Amino acid sequence: MAFWFTPPNKPLRHPPSNIKMSIVTLLGVYPLSMLIPALVNPLTHGWPLWLQGLIIATLIVASLIWAVMPALTRLFEKWLFGSS
Repeated sequence: MAFWFTPPNKPLRHPPSNIKMSIVTLLGVYPLSMLIPALVNPLTHGWPLWLQGLIIATLIVASLIWAVMPALTRLFEKWLFGSS
């Protein structure tokens, strides 16, 4: 998870504490885990449960890696890494 918590355009001297990383990760995962199934389930009604789960998990992970976590890391940069 450390790659999610690399300050933009700056070398990482010390990673944020585990509690800070956990809180920011929860802020990213929880909304996606509510939103994505609500959007996907109506489109995949009748599909095997394992396939629905695979699609939902893939969309959550992709959203976290390429959109949500970079945005949250920038948003909480000062709290995560302190002011420099």
